[in-house]
Amino acid sequence: MEKSKGAEGVINLEDTTRRRSKMRSPDSAMENPTHSASVPERKGRSNKVRHPNNEEMWFYVARRYARLSISEFYLVTGPRCHGQCDTQMYDSRTSKLKGKYFSQVDNVTHEDIKSTFIYACQMPNLDLVEALLDVAIARMGALYFLTTYLFPRDYKKVVDNYLFALVEDFDAMNRFPWGKLLFYITLGSLKDRLSRKAPHYRLRSMLVAFQVWIYETFPTLDGIIVTRTSKTHPRMMNWMIDEQPSAAKLEGADCFANVDIVIYDTEPSEIETAMPYMNNVQYQKLIQPDLLSESRKKKRTTKSADNASASGKSVK
Repeated sequence: MEKSKGAEGVINLEDTTRRRSKMRSPDSAMENPTHSASVPERKGRSNKVRHPNNEEMWFYVARRYARLSISEFYLVTGPRCHGQCDTQMYDSRTSKLKGKYFSQVDNVTHEDIKSTFIYACQMPNLDLVEALLDVAIARMGALYFLTTYLFPRDYKKVVDNYLFALVEDFDAMNRFPWGKLLFYITLGSLKDRLSRKAPHYRLRSMLVAFQVWIYETFPTLDGIIVTRTSKTHPRMMNWMIDEQPSAAKLEGADCFANVDIVIYDTEPSEIETAMPYMNNVQYQKLIQPDLLSESRKKKRTTKSADNASASGKSVK
């Protein structure tokens, strides 16, 4: 098929600065994008969260712990989770895509990518399939997917240079462990937000993976705040939600206030262990800590501290 003559320059027909001037109004611009990583504000409960190591979090619910580690992230999302996810080696690369189509601006934002790609696809008298054959449009489409779905942020956020570098090298992009990078970004965001001593918190990252992990771990939420549509893999394809539940509903008797809420450990099935994205994955079964022993140890420590305080001695 012969390339459309307008395909190569299609996303340069209207420059970035003019598209920026046509952005949403200030009121609507504050709205999160379709896949925005945010949840209703909830009261902080730092004593309900444990960090046994730097690569997982444990949440204490209904007298037991539920774990979020890279093993569960594998099962939920599907992207490659093994290999080196160092982005610094790509940060210093010069991007031809950025230089050619965004030379009018100093920093390229997530909204710039979105508006540019959608504008290209909606060009009149231009066959979409034919336009997508152009390598620049294909790269812009990959960048739009990354910035809108995998790395959702405020529309004003600047796009990291390593994303430009990776979409310009499809082999490197396909080998890159996106799942691993997303896991560490998500885990870091969760730890940062949940460690703050604030009456409320709002989580941001690839929250859709965190949400699906919740649905898989607490299956009785099905029909209350979410609907299971299938049992396939990756598991994030199994769920549908029509509206964002309120904090009151999440803390209600049908959800996390239910002391008898069912909790499942997210373990791989035989079919899942055979999937390509599970290659080199070593799943470690969750072992519940001995809460009784911990409680006794805590009481002994508290008692020793009280006795030391009474005697004027320090506890070492």
